[in-house]
Amino acid sequence: MTPSTHHIIPESERYCIWMDAGVVDYKLCTCLFKCDECEFDAQIRTHTNAARSNETHQAQAQPVTPVRSSRSADDYYAMMLQNVLRSIEGQSLPEDRFYSSQHTWAKEDGDGLYVLGIDHFIGTMLGAAHSVAFSVSPTHIKAGEPYAWIVANGETVAVRSPIAGTIVENNTALADRSSVIHSDPYTKGWIAKIRPDETVSTLTLRRSDKAAQVMKDDCARYEDRIHSELQRLQTHIDSTMYDGGTALENFEEMFGTKKYYELLEGFLRP
Repeated sequence: MTPSTHHIIPESERYCIWMDAGVVDYKLCTCLFKCDECEFDAQIRTHTNAARSNETHQAQAQPVTPVRSSRSADDYYAMMLQNVLRSIEGQSLPEDRFYSSQHTWAKEDGDGLYVLGIDHFIGTMLGAAHSVAFSVSPTHIKAGEPYAWIVANGETVAVRSPIAGTIVENNTALADRSSVIHSDPYTKGWIAKIRPDETVSTLTLRRSDKAAQVMKDDCARYEDRIHSELQRLQTHIDSTMYDGGTALENFEEMFGTKKYYELLEGFLRP
């Protein structure tokens, strides 16, 4: 996909994230990116979920090759969870940047600018994104406000800036390779560049050693939330596994993108 520059839109206007994601051809944002308050956003999600439900229904009508396993459902999904957690624990946080408790980072880039991105905790949890929608550049944002949105299966996760300032550049290369947010969040998967309003310091952000402890604590929180959701779905899971149903590959498939992204939002909100 070629990055869209939206030349027909006045520079002072904000374009809708669904436009940047390629879902609609033209739509300006009238809610200052407060998507939860947007009627248009709600309609798009309703339409997308209905279409996805119909596709799921049609897919279920097709014959599926059953997957047999000697493991119980509990063992299978415990193994899936441990694989995710081991993947996170097996990676280290670069020491050359600041981190927020919402799993975002800011790295000095020269000329008074900082590069922004997400850490590998969220990158691993998200998996492969379908697209990334950006704030208009230049745009001034406050610390904790969204500056980008990761889009998959008609759902979005807002990425919030760890510092206040003006977004001056977006990583438009993500339009063609959005998957690098998942596979390489610290280098090629950077999201935007910002000119901070004030000096960035450890008064509000953390260095890698303290951020690593936050990540460890959040891995435990993630594990607890997955277990809670598994218990809620236990009847359906047991039926699928014991009766030779198709094994799911990840928790997003199991819970559905909407539910899973809601779970992740709990780690990205201030």
